[in-house]
Amino acid sequence: YQRRVHGEVDVDGVASSSLPSSPSELFDSGKTPANATEVKSHFRFVNVLPESKAEAMSRDRIARYASRSKWRLHLFPVTSGALCLDGSPGGYYLRLAPESKSWIVFFEGGGWCHHPGPCGNRVPGGKLPSLGSSTQWRSTETFPLVGGILNTKTSPFRSWNMVYWRYCDASSHVGNAMNPVEIGENQFWFRGFQILRVGIAHLKSVFGADRAEEIVVAGHSAGAMAVMLHLNYWRRQFDSSILMYAIMDGGFFLDAQQYEEGREESRRFAKGYDYWNAEPILDPRCVRAHRADNASWRCLLPQYAASYLPANVPVFISQSKYDAHAMKVFAGVKVGHHKPAEEQRRILGIGDLLSNGVRALNVTGVFLPGCSLAFGKHSMLGDGSFCGSYKIMGQTLCQAIAEWHVGRGSSTVRLEDRCHHPCEGGHTEPCRQRSV
Repeated sequence: YQRRVHGEVDVDGVASSSLPSSPSELFDSGKTPANATEVKSHFRFVNVLPESKAEAMSRDRIARYASRSKWRLHLFPVTSGALCLDGSPGGYYLRLAPESKSWIVFFEGGGWCHHPGPCGNRVPGGKLPSLGSSTQWRSTETFPLVGGILNTKTSPFRSWNMVYWRYCDASSHVGNAMNPVEIGENQFWFRGFQILRVGIAHLKSVFGADRAEEIVVAGHSAGAMAVMLHLNYWRRQFDSSILMYAIMDGGFFLDAQQYEEGREESRRFAKGYDYWNAEPILDPRCVRAHRADNASWRCLLPQYAASYLPANVPVFISQSKYDAHAMKVFAGVKVGHHKPAEEQRRILGIGDLLSNGVRALNVTGVFLPGCSLAFGKHSMLGDGSFCGSYKIMGQTLCQAIAEWHVGRGSSTVRLEDRCHHPCEGGHTEPCRQRSV
């Protein structure tokens, strides 16, 4: 067990039995990364706990957290290879509920590093450094913006152990490149899958998540995509007796080939597929299905990956029909960019693509709003006021998730606004909504 001596932040190690036994096993390559020594030099490690006392440490740690309401940061050893884009350690925030054997793990979103623009924003000095580096993450957080699904007063999971998984790999955790990749003027580590592997092992060995009774894996935006892409992996890491559920919010990203903007975004995902060395991480069935037309990168997109979700994990999807990200990035809907008639055509086109795509999924939970406050919404689970107020067929999103969960995901809860933009009569008009 190791701890980084760096202010008040703990960098937690994992019991040696849970980590790879050698660099070759860790990086699947036979050698450590080219500049691992340089990365490690930024941190000073001291051994603070023998492996034989790991179980006692776990009990002490849980007792210490019991009286604390804030989320506390856990970073992984740099030597584990679980690295953010800049080579700093990945990690998560944890809020323990010691009496509970239920866990919810929520994956933060934040787009992707698949071309120079968004990659450059994530380096120190960029616009979004916390999405590519852990160096500015605070030792404790309150996360007021997480709102609905992780709200300790109103969430259906409010009494559970809660994990907020920070997003700093910019690949929805499929990053699997052994060495840093040069994009533009910078070099980036794409080690997202190793962050996932080490993080799950850490939750199990240090905090006893392997003794859970049930686990909900959730996320929004790129975090929702991470949930979908890795749900089979999550299921394999835990005993089959542990109930597992998945909730994906605002993560149904499209291959919108009918728009130039959509074709450009698809080309960027194809680039990301190569940058990230994603193929070994994605579902091999999907990769084989698209390899003939040289389009295995499509397996990054939920539109295609959803066909390979595990049958033994119930899934709930919340998605605005007129998602802000989808309209802007995939259809080029921007103020003043198109004439009104063309803009309306594109808005309705994206609405149909998202609605038809989500409706076609073989999942038991759907919340598909489109009117009033839902127009232009991207993430809904993190908005406490929306999650607890916007109703379809008399149910809010939080209520629909609660009902779905109580039925263990086998009870179908599929709700949709059937109106087209712009919605007449607001989002409460009963005749414009239905169960699908």
